[in-house]
Amino acid sequence: MLYSLSQAMATGKSFGRLMAEGVDVDQMIAAEAEVSVLESALQKVRSIGDLRWSVRICRRLVVVSDLPAHRFDLARSLIWSHDHVGADSVLRDTPDTAMTADARAIIEVQIALGLRDETRARQAITTIQAAKGDAATWHTRLIAALLSWGQTAKARQTHTKILAETGLTAQMAVLDVRLCQIEEGPKAALQRLDALSQMLPPNSENYRVLKLALLNERGRFNEALDLALLWLEESPLAVSLYAQAMHAAQHCDRALALGAVLSTIDERYPDVPELVEVLCNHAIDQGEAETAARLTEAVRESSSWTWMIIQFGAACQNPKGADVAAFLAMLEADGVRFPGPYIMYALFAYYYETDPALLLRAHEIVARIVPDAMDDSGLIALHLRLFIALDRDDEARAFYDALPTGLVQAAVLAPFGLYFLARAGRDDEAKTGWKRYLADSAHIALDARSSFPDEIAVRYDGHPDDILVFVTVFNGMEYMEWFLSYYRKLGVQHFFFCDNGSTDGTFEYLLTQPDVSTFRNTGSFAASGCGVFWANHLMRRFGVGHWCLHLDMDEALVFPGMDEGRSLRDFVTYLDSRGFAATGGCMIDIYPDALADDPEENGFEASRYIDTDYVWMRCELPPYHFVKGGVRARMTGRSLLMTKSPLVKMAPDLAYVANNHQHTHLPVADVTVALMHYKFIGAIRDRVAEAVDRQEHFQGARFYRILKSSLEKRNVDSNLTSHASVTYSGSRHLQSVGLIRGAVNWGDSAAGRVSVPSAPRSRRRKR
Repeated sequence: MLYSLSQAMATGKSFGRLMAEGVDVDQMIAAEAEVSVLESALQKVRSIGDLRWSVRICRRLVVVSDLPAHRFDLARSLIWSHDHVGADSVLRDTPDTAMTADARAIIEVQIALGLRDETRARQAITTIQAAKGDAATWHTRLIAALLSWGQTAKARQTHTKILAETGLTAQMAVLDVRLCQIEEGPKAALQRLDALSQMLPPNSENYRVLKLALLNERGRFNEALDLALLWLEESPLAVSLYAQAMHAAQHCDRALALGAVLSTIDERYPDVPELVEVLCNHAIDQGEAETAARLTEAVRESSSWTWMIIQFGAACQNPKGADVAAFLAMLEADGVRFPGPYIMYALFAYYYETDPALLLRAHEIVARIVPDAMDDSGLIALHLRLFIALDRDDEARAFYDALPTGLVQAAVLAPFGLYFLARAGRDDEAKTGWKRYLADSAHIALDARSSFPDEIAVRYDGHPDDILVFVTVFNGMEYMEWFLSYYRKLGVQHFFFCDNGSTDGTFEYLLTQPDVSTFRNTGSFAASGCGVFWANHLMRRFGVGHWCLHLDMDEALVFPGMDEGRSLRDFVTYLDSRGFAATGGCMIDIYPDALADDPEENGFEASRYIDTDYVWMRCELPPYHFVKGGVRARMTGRSLLMTKSPLVKMAPDLAYVANNHQHTHLPVADVTVALMHYKFIGAIRDRVAEAVDRQEHFQGARFYRILKSSLEKRNVDSNLTSHASVTYSGSRHLQSVGLIRGAVNWGDSAAGRVSVPSAPRSRRRKR
């Protein structure tokens, strides 16, 4: 048993490891009175970069020692840990004799930048300059800070002044590119980067990090990842590339490929903290529990706060087993001041949480952080997204309009400008903007790394008024007869299927159907944008001018009025009469009371339950709402994107950008629809296992891994229903609980046209 800090030091183990073994290192530090022991402990934790213990030990040293140098050490540790208020308080209590004027000024400028005190920072830099110190470095830090505070004009002015004094250095060249990005956009910044090759040669790490960042800003994620993989092959320990590479990989759905490369690097160069951290977060994101647990313990060896933040990130990814809000409060109480966990919390609240109060808290958190990160397009997008979700469009528009011209050209921000055009009824401008956006970003919807589907049997020679269905399918035989029967009865005239290499007879069955045109592509489903690239190609080829349904095999369209005898033809006639070209809605999981044990059971008849706690929020992407909730959220903690927009009047420039969830701009109807999702029928466990094995669904089928784990836990208790379940009884039922919405007598021409509808608000049931 260990009784003292010196004994703990003698073990040779990290403090993180000792804490994992149940040793109360915090108490040992608080009880230690020997300065030499504390100084040795400080040297040990600083050698591995563990900020948590550095702060703890420095605080204790200030208590037990009168040496001003210990206050200086504490101030530095607090700066590194983003506690600038605490560092300022410590510095004010530290006599001038504790350090040279130059050293004190360096502390001063760091605190001033952290507190957004430009005047104080400039005064400190003047002191450093007078002492013949490295004022140039701090001038560049000031310029970077001005950019992050949104003071672009002042940053440019300061950059020009310092450039005249020092000439062009590598640091100033980096800032020049960043200024160009914010003033003119990422495309212009890429050109500027190449023009500065004398100071930023293409083989330098500065150049490569900037190149990847700017390609990511343009939305050219495949291009960025290709370069990152090439450069990591040349320089596997270029750790500054890892974050940008992973950002690109996640957005072009190639995270598994990058993860494999990074794992190989880790095998060759073990114990690189930055690499271990990236791999750990990747494993958590992919739902690889065993790998995540192993790597999390490795992180704990070098950085206790990083370990805690990673644990918090895991809780946000899988909130069923943790109180995320309480976890965040614990981090704050422990001294964590980094913005990362707070941003994680806001993302968690937006994408997964159903309590509106938590959405408001998330917005308050982001509003507190964003003034210090006005050059961070991702955080700005989250800020705008939360404004819009809270129905505060006027504030969102005012904030957006104040952003620099170049910044709003970032791929993640451009759709907000198009959203505001749509809200203003400027449909043609919104359509043109989306067309330009897809081209500028080389979006996977139209520029996937996939071939077009092969034409197998084209049987369509129909009429302009025909309603058409487009589906991408793999091993869908279990659904085939039900699906075709349902939509034939609904009034669909022809079906277009792209088969992804089915092995269960689906492909052969399709060839026997006279109202089905069959295409095939056996290549990567993931590389096609999960079928979006194939669907867009077929819909543009055959669907222009038609009302088209873009569907999955397990989805049944429901629209208001079906129970009263209104037909699909009636519905599209109404939409045409009012100038609408798309219907937004949601996917509603419909499920049996228990997972089937009898493979002969009719899963469609047995599926009769739904949850009604779906939450709708307005969002910037067409069809301009975001839906979350339902049984899968209850089972896994993740509801994913339950938004659907399956029915569109196909136009030559229309493209789906995320399966049938979101598309480019069309005037959206004042009537919403639902897709009843028959996921939980028949051999659900086999289908989920197959999806996990194929790794072809979004992000390597990470959701399917989580769903598989949840289903395995139900091997003994296969019940799916809960007190949140209600028996589904048709379209009228969905209207009564707010899951679909009809206009007042939607067949009446008096119903008004609404380009971007207000989302229907479902009633939230307590669980």
